[in-house]
Amino acid sequence: VSYYIPIENHLAVYKTILPSLKKLGFLFDRHNQSRKAEVPEARTACADLGLAFDSEFIAESGQLPDAVKRLIARGADAIVVASSGIIYENIRMFLDITDRTRVPVFSFYKAGVNEGAVAALSSDYFQMADRLLIPMAGRVLLENAWPGEMPAAFLRQKKLFINTCQAKNLGLVIPTQALVETHGIEVEKICQ
Repeated sequence: VSYYIPIENHLAVYKTILPSLKKLGFLFDRHNQSRKAEVPEARTACADLGLAFDSEFIAESGQLPDAVKRLIARGADAIVVASSGIIYENIRMFLDITDRTRVPVFSFYKAGVNEGAVAALSSDYFQMADRLLIPMAGRVLLENAWPGEMPAAFLRQKKLFINTCQAKNLGLVIPTQALVETHGIEVEKICQ
């Protein structure tokens, strides 16, 4: 069972939220192993969607403000926080910079929305357990199925978490209905 969502899906949602989007500035954790897959996938997804790609790699949270300043100085229209807790748990360290420059922050994880990101496309972990993990465990326990022979399972239904307070702060009007219709996602609004 995996909560993975292709990066192109994330970026397509960001483009719906911010139609003027031209260049994304990604923040990656230099020590997080997922960067090895995320960086090339993000580059390809940007190219496929007609977006310019830029990135900064940080080794510790104290480097975030300067990394964000560099991305914005190079023309990033939005900041994307990759899948590292050192980044998405510390968005507040640079939120004043992005607020002042009116540059939205998007996160690959819901936890980033709680820290000030405008939105995050995510799998619902509880639904994932109920719909995928528990039935697979049942097959292993009751039918003697071998876990290694089961294909990876993904939730089809994705959830977009929107920080309505941060969107309002940046003057963004989130096209909720268009997001649901275009991307087939469920939307949950929170105010942090």
